[in-house]
Parts: sequence; structure tokens; C-alpha cells
Amino acid sequence: MASSRPLDPGERLRYARHLTLPGVGETGQRALRDARVLVVGAGGLGAPVVSYLSAAGVGVIGVVDDDVVERSNLQRQVIHTEAGVGEAKVSSAARFASQLNSGVTIMEHRVRLDARTALEILPEYDVVVDGSDNFSTRYVLNDVCVALRLPLVWASISQFSGQFGVVVPGVGPCYRCLFPRPLADGEVPDCAVGGVLGVLPGVVGTMEAVEVIKLVTGVGEVARDGVWLYDALSTSLTRLPLARDVECVVCGDGDQRLFDGLDGTGRGSDVTEAGEVPQVDAAQLAELDDPLVVDVREHTEVAARPVPAGWGEVVVRPLSTWEPSTAPELLTAAQGRDVVTVCAAGSRSARAARVLLDESREQTGPRIMSLAGGLAAWQEHAEPTSREVG
Repeated sequence: MASSRPLDPGERLRYARHLTLPGVGETGQRALRDARVLVVGAGGLGAPVVSYLSAAGVGVIGVVDDDVVERSNLQRQVIHTEAGVGEAKVSSAARFASQLNSGVTIMEHRVRLDARTALEILPEYDVVVDGSDNFSTRYVLNDVCVALRLPLVWASISQFSGQFGVVVPGVGPCYRCLFPRPLADGEVPDCAVGGVLGVLPGVVGTMEAVEVIKLVTGVGEVARDGVWLYDALSTSLTRLPLARDVECVVCGDGDQRLFDGLDGTGRGSDVTEAGEVPQVDAAQLAELDDPLVVDVREHTEVAARPVPAGWGEVVVRPLSTWEPSTAPELLTAAQGRDVVTVCAAGSRSARAARVLLDESREQTGPRIMSLAGGLAAWQEHAEPTSREVG
């Protein structure tokens, strides 16, 4: 996933301990710099995730939270301070991360995550981390990530123990394979009722950060196909194997729908899964005759890592800026040519292609496709390189 720009001297000094790690090296560090990771929840679990991903040099970190800092948070939410009591948690988290690493961009999303806001925010990112403290958000994240084919690192904590796992859509089980339906409110006591050991979210959240780094760099084995249980009192870490449920309503072999996750009733939404969008790989894209390539990344991403020349006409339209007029304008500009949407890892481009497909449904127009694997796969095809170590 590394960009074409080498690390500068300051980056080499800052990340020197990463550069000497077998399997990480400069390639892995550049992949971290190019990554866009969304952290949902700036509380106990989100605090160590934001902290360590910022320190690791993840290029763009989004933080979702609609809450404010309270004094009772400070026992475990270590990115917040007494001076920040009453401040929005996303702002407090952004200030902490920026002071830790000025080279990281922090995107503040002060909203409560539901099916609608998730579908607006998640396509902008490559990996999602669940640091939430409620079942409704947990199920929304699982269902939307499966639909958008986004890796999801999840965790939960209670009193002296925690659990975590990784959802890799299309490869392993999802959260609903483990817990098909949300538990009723009050069935599991929250931290305010049952209490929580202050350092516990630090331990479990750090494990989430480790999984994110492995997903981005490709080093090691990601913690999928199982649930990891941590018990602070016995100092034990236990893995429970978990297989994909072929009858899972979200990731099973039957017809899947995107669930709203708010009440566990199984009511489907009208959102079409990203997997239904036609895709083209890098080799196939090279064979297309003068396609219109729509780059839906942010302008800062494009400046740091432009689309290589020679693949057709390229227009930059960041997905975050799309308006109702954007799709028809792009279809008109295509003038009957194939349209290929492109982003960093394939999730935002699939969403953009879905919008274009919906717009062109009633007319005979160009073929619309998303680049599978995003610009990372494109560059791997165009310029095959071996992983750098040290």
C-alpha cells in the first residue's frame, strides 16, 4: 500500500523502530501513512486506539463520538484531561493526537452513529475500529462494514474482562455469526452500573490498535476466525474459534440484507451492497480503451499519491463533496466511455460507482466499474515491488 513518495528524514527518524522491524520496514510505514482509519468512540477503548495509531503514523484518523468529556471518564479515558471536561470528545481527542503527531490528520465526526450516518462516513475510510459502548452501534458497524467490504476491528469490555476480534468481509465470520441478535437493554450492565477496571480498556484497546496495524501493513496474522477473551484477574488470554455461519443473515450464503442494527428485528434497509457493484482489476483496467477514471479520494491524498499517467482521462471528485448534480455531470463527461471509480483501497470507489449506477439505471450509458482493491492494487500491478525490510 506504500505511496510513491519515500519517507523524508524526519519520518525516518520518528519511525526508526518500525523501519528495523522484519515485515514492516519502509513499505509498511508508508502504508500506515497512506491509511485512513475510522475510530468509533473516543472513550475507554477509543483512547488507546487513537493514541497508538497516531504514534504509529496512520495518515488519516477519523473519530466518531457525540459525547462530551465528563470527570468520571478520566479514570480510564487517558487522552482526555481535567481541563477538557465539558468539551466534545472528538475535539479533545483531535487535540491530543495532533500534539502527539503533527503529521497525522484527524477528522472529527461529532455525530451519533446510526445506519444513515454510518453510510455517509464509513466509505471514506479503509479500516474501521469499534470502540463504542452500546449494542446498537456495534451491530450497525458490523452490518455496514460487511456491506461495504470494510475490515472491522471490534472489542467490548466489562468490569475485569474484555473480548475482541476482527471481521474481514468475504473471508471470515462477522459479529452476527457470534451474536446474531443484540441483547436487550440492561441485560448486560454498562460501566456506570457494573464498574470497570480503569486500565482494562487500555489493554483491550491496544490489542485493537495492533490488529489495525497488521491489517494495514500485512504483517502477521489478523485475529479473525475467533474471539479473544482477556481476563485481567487471572491474567489470561483465551481464543475461542469462530467459523462463518452459512445461515448468517448478513454474511451467510443466502440472500443478505443490510440491517439497521437498532433493535435486532432484522428489518432490512434499501441499501445495495457494495459487492454488487461491477469491479475491474488493475490488469483489466489497463486493457480498457480510454476510460474516464474518477478519483474519489480527498485532494490531499491525490496530491501525495497521484494516479499514474496513461490510464485514461482522470477527474478528481472527492466522495465527501458529492452533490445530487455530481453523478449526472460525470456521466455526461464520460461521453459513452467506460467509467472506473478509484480510491485508496476500493471501499469509497464502490460507493461512488453505486451512485453512478443508480443515476444511469434508466438510460443506456457507459459501463460503470470500481477498481477492486483501489489504488494499492493498481500500483502493485503497474510497479511490482518486493516488501522492504529494515
